[in-house]
Amino acid sequence: MGVDEYLTRKGIRSQRTQGTYRTALNVWGSSLTEPIEAVIGKLRNGQMDPYDELNRFIAFCTKRGLAPKTLAVYISAVKDYWINEDVPLDAFKLRKKVTMPASYEVSTDRSPTHEEVKRIMIHSSLPAKVAISILTSSGMRVGELATLKIGDVEFGNPTKIRVKARTTKTKKSRLTFISNESTEYLKEYLGSRISQKDELIFMVRGDKPTDSSNLYHLVMKRVDQAGLKGKMDDDSRRYAIHPHSLRKYFFTNALASGIERGIVEGFMGHRFGLDGAYLRLSEDELAQEYLKAADRFNFLTGNGNQLRGRVEELEGENKRLREELETLKSGAVTTEALQEIQKQINEAIAEGFRSGKVPKIKIEVKKR
Repeated sequence: MGVDEYLTRKGIRSQRTQGTYRTALNVWGSSLTEPIEAVIGKLRNGQMDPYDELNRFIAFCTKRGLAPKTLAVYISAVKDYWINEDVPLDAFKLRKKVTMPASYEVSTDRSPTHEEVKRIMIHSSLPAKVAISILTSSGMRVGELATLKIGDVEFGNPTKIRVKARTTKTKKSRLTFISNESTEYLKEYLGSRISQKDELIFMVRGDKPTDSSNLYHLVMKRVDQAGLKGKMDDDSRRYAIHPHSLRKYFFTNALASGIERGIVEGFMGHRFGLDGAYLRLSEDELAQEYLKAADRFNFLTGNGNQLRGRVEELEGENKRLREELETLKSGAVTTEALQEIQKQINEAIAEGFRSGKVPKIKIEVKKR
């Protein structure tokens, strides 16, 4: 079995694994002085020691600065390919003769603050606003968002997102939600495409599907423009704020809002959550839990509770004015004056709803 056939078989189960293993085998191939097929032949018939070859490849990768976690994945990929090519490997000898470098943390990042997400959103185009607001308010992974179709969205309050099993890390489907702010950006972005249920939400140049790499760079460009593209540690391989950090924002703010951890983990697609409390609740109950945190996921359109309070104030002022108007109607006021007063009230109330400020109107008229 050649490399291409091997990778094709890997891709049947997981495209992501296929891509990772392809990279690993390409790196291993670049470290060799002869073709992979020739080396496999020597390993298979005993002309080369497989344990020595693994140690040589580990040294090669370490010299190139690969992180221990990445190196472990590459070694697993190479061993898996060798086994498929009938290269003899003994588990005991692997443990005793192959030395892996010590593991250590090579990346440090953090959850952004509400104000930092707001800054990023202010510097974002509409597609970037959609991506950032969905990632922040749903807890989805970038790869899941890249494969999300329009038909996976059910608009409402809150809007539902059905994440299909084939696109998830755990291979389990789940339900999560997005904020009202994210919903409005998404509707605006989709425009006339909103009825095309089988289309991907994010496309490149109109007709080509995007991928997680494109979405990563879409978000990071806005992080940079907001002046937030920096590292917590000079040796870190990640920026302090990057797309995955938006999942951390969702996690910490959902917990801070009083949502049970198992439910939050379920929204995010963690195996712990998908096996626990998340599964015991109906969709309506999950929606009610989500709404506990919904206001924390609005960044440019204000706090939902504050807006509801302003609406209540406006409605109260409207009621007071209309009661005063009814009192005037019973007095000696001309019809023309009443009509003018009604017009002023309607205009003031409309302006109040547009601005979010409660109008203060004092009615003064001259009676006959």
